[in-house]
Amino acid sequence: MDSILRSVCTVIIQNENELFCGKSFPNVTELTLPKYYSHYSKWFASDDFHRMIPLSNLTKLSIDTNHVKLHHVLDILFHMPNIYTLICTSVKSLAKQILSLEESEIFRLV
Repeated sequence: MDSILRSVCTVIIQNENELFCGKSFPNVTELTLPKYYSHYSKWFASDDFHRMIPLSNLTKLSIDTNHVKLHHVLDILFHMPNIYTLICTSVKSLAKQILSLEESEIFRLV
C-alpha cells in the first residue's frame, strides 16, 4: 500500500472527513478542492496536513467553488511556496477588502 501512495501525484479532497485520513502522499504535486470551505485555509497551517501532503511539493492548486474569498486564497498560498498554477473558479472580494489585503504582510509575502 505504501508504494501506491508514493505514486500518487494528484489529491482531490471531496470533504473534510477525507482530509485527515491518516495517510501520507509524499510525492503529490497537484491538489484540488472541489468544495471549498473557509476553514480550509486553517488546515494548511496544521502539522497533520503537512504530514499528509508536503506543501512545498505542490505546484498546482485548483479551487472549484463560487464561495472562496481572496484572503483565504492568500492564506493558502502562503503555505505553498512552489505553486506555479492556480485555478480558481471564482474569487469573491470587495474593493475595500482588496485595498486592506494589499497592505497586509501576507499579501507581500505571497
